[in-house]
Amino acid sequence: MNTTFKLTTNILNKRKTAIKERARIFDEGQGGCRPKRSCTLKGQIINNCISEAKLNNKQLIILSFDVSKAFDKLQINAVKEAIHTVLKGKL
Repeated sequence: MNTTFKLTTNILNKRKTAIKERARIFDEGQGGCRPKRSCTLKGQIINNCISEAKLNNKQLIILSFDVSKAFDKLQINAVKEAIHTVLKGKL
């Protein structure tokens, strides 16, 4: 990518993020791509959950899926139903 394109993209992204922050569009749980909110903290939270489950000899189910570029195709109710089906009887 050329320098002008990178600079323009960076400026637009910062403006878009600032607008979304002011409008409170982001979920509070979202860490990445937000000022002063790194994904590192989310990893630490997961590690703490794993450690606590091991310490207390409890079952732990961690579910993660990448939905980037999928919102135009994703039917969220179908995802919820699939998760419920997979976890049925495990909790």
